[in-house]
Amino acid sequence: MDQKTDLASFRRYRIAAGTPPDHRAEAFLSRLEKHRFTPLDDAIEEDERAGWITAEHILDTRFTFEKVVHDPYVLFALRIDRRRVSRALLVAHVRIEEEAFRRATGSQRVPAKKRKEIREQVRDRLIRETKPVPASYPAIWAIERGVVYFGNLAAKANDEFRLRFEETFDVELEALTPFAIASVRSGGEAAEIDRLLGTSPTKFAEAATSAALAAA
Repeated sequence: MDQKTDLASFRRYRIAAGTPPDHRAEAFLSRLEKHRFTPLDDAIEEDERAGWITAEHILDTRFTFEKVVHDPYVLFALRIDRRRVSRALLVAHVRIEEEAFRRATGSQRVPAKKRKEIREQVRDRLIRETKPVPASYPAIWAIERGVVYFGNLAAKANDEFRLRFEETFDVELEALTPFAIASVRSGGEAAEIDRLLGTSPTKFAEAATSAALAAA
């Protein structure tokens, strides 16, 4: 019987030289907890927020050794919530309010200052009525090798991941891009990069990490 496999795409990073992370489990979990995801709720001044969750599910921010540490890897996820107001809907509501202003004042035009005020008021109201759309992406850190895998290829998501990761763990990440690889001059580093590039895509099947990745 063929074994079912789960395939995923990852962008790879490595911990930059000279920035070793604190490998103690309690320190690692504490850092994740400090930078865990918190909901947007009614924070109308924000339309996007990101933070760490476990790979168990999108609502889990209780970081425990059993959930996160899968020796020799650590596994967690980045949650990004985005709240977007449809431009067409915003324009329509603004026009309705501007028309109401013209009828109430008898004016043929809405002053620029008033137009800005109406737009801000309409946006704030629509933001309160708009539910954030959540997304989560798994992160796998091979601690001993200093290699990090992030389960999304989009530039914006990777920018957010890199920013959060470096802030959380007080390290610097270097993307394993063709440019970065070509820039390596040290023989030892080049050999390590060649070894990494020679690996095949990992198939997470029937392993402790597969269920967590599928739930992320």
